[in-house]
Amino acid sequence: MSNLTFSPGQARSVAKSILNKGRNANEIVEQLDREISSVEGWWKGESSQAFIQEFRDLKPNLKKLVECVENISRNLDKIADIKEQSERDIASALRK
Repeated sequence: MSNLTFSPGQARSVAKSILNKGRNANEIVEQLDREISSVEGWWKGESSQAFIQEFRDLKPNLKKLVECVENISRNLDKIADIKEQSERDIASALRK
């Protein structure tokens, strides 16, 4: 028989940390976008356009990563809620 434990408080703490990392990642993506776009001011030609386009092609995937991280955070919060409610339901049933 396995010993199952779960701490909703710890789950929420981890979810918050993950969400903050997602927000940080989003800010980094935006900073990269600004910096890479700024090279047009001092780098002209086909090579600069190829460099900029490479990032622009990658950016949707980076945004998707941020979205996935935010979803992971939300899911962990939901799991904590469900576990807490389940524990209350079991305790209530046992008191009857």
